[in-house]
Amino acid sequence: TLFAVTAESKARRRVAASKVACAQIGHVVFTIGEFVAAASLCKADLIMAAGLTANVCMLALVLERRMHASFDGVQAFLRIALVLGQALACAWSVQKYLGCMRLGDKVLETVNQPVQEVTLVPTIPLDVGQLNTSGVLCRRWRLACLLAVAPTLLLAFWPLSRPFSQRAVAATAAGAAVVSLVLLAAERTCSTIERVQASRHRSFALADTFSNEAEQTAALLPFTSAATIALSAAIALVSEVNPISASALTVVQAVIWIVSSRRALATKFESLAALQVDSVAAQPTMWDSSSESIGRRLKHWAIN
Repeated sequence: TLFAVTAESKARRRVAASKVACAQIGHVVFTIGEFVAAASLCKADLIMAAGLTANVCMLALVLERRMHASFDGVQAFLRIALVLGQALACAWSVQKYLGCMRLGDKVLETVNQPVQEVTLVPTIPLDVGQLNTSGVLCRRWRLACLLAVAPTLLLAFWPLSRPFSQRAVAATAAGAAVVSLVLLAAERTCSTIERVQASRHRSFALADTFSNEAEQTAALLPFTSAATIALSAAIALVSEVNPISASALTVVQAVIWIVSSRRALATKFESLAALQVDSVAAQPTMWDSSSESIGRRLKHWAIN
C-alpha cells in the first residue's frame, strides 16, 4: 500500500511539473504571437505606403507633360506637393520598419529567455507606438530618415540643367524605390520571427502532447492506490477469520502494486519528455542557404 501511494504521489508531482513547463512554453508562444501580429501591422502599413508611392510616381509622370498655360502654376504646385509627400512617405516607412525591427528584437529576447525563468503573469497589451521612445532608437530613426529622404530631395534639386518636371519624376521614383527596399527589409524581418514562432509552436505542441499522455497514464494511479488501501483493510479483517484467504488477497495486492509501478514509470518518462522537449524541438531543422558555400548553393540551384 505504501509503495502504491508513493508511486501515485511521485507521478502526480511529475505530471504537475510537465503541465507547468507546458504552460510556460505556451506563455512564450502567445507572447511571440503578439509581437508577430504587431509586426504584421507594421508590414501592412509598409505595403500600403509602397502602393501609394508607386501611384505618386505615376502621377508625377503624368504631370510631366504641360497641359495648358493656365495650369502651369497648378502643375508646379502639384509637383512640389508630390515630392514633399514622397519624402514624408520615406520617413514614415523607415519609422514603421524600425518598429518592426524592434519587435523582432523583442521576439529574439523572449526566445532566448530560459523557459524555467518565465513568469506566468498577465501581460500588458502591446502598444506599437511605445516602441520608438528610447533615445537610441530615436537617434537611429533620425539617421535612417535622413538617409531615406536624401535620394528624393537630392534628385529634386539635381541636376539643375533639367526642368523641374523631370526632376520631380526622378525624385518620386527614388522615393518609391526607397519605400520598396524598406518593405523588402521588413518582409525579411517578419519571415525570421515567423520561423521562430513556428519553431516555438512545434515545441508547445510536443510538450502539450507528452504532458497529456503523462496525465492520461497517471489517471489509473488513484484507483490502484484506493484498491490497495481497500485490500489492506480487507486483509486485516480476513486474517482474523481465514489467514489462507488473506494470503491470497496479498497476491492480488502485489499484482496491483506492479501495475501501479509500471504506470508510474511510464508517467515519469512521459513527464521527462515534456520537460525536455523545448531544448530539442527549438533547434532549427530547415535548410539554411547562408551556411553553405557559393558552390553548394549553385549546385542546389542547378538540381532544383
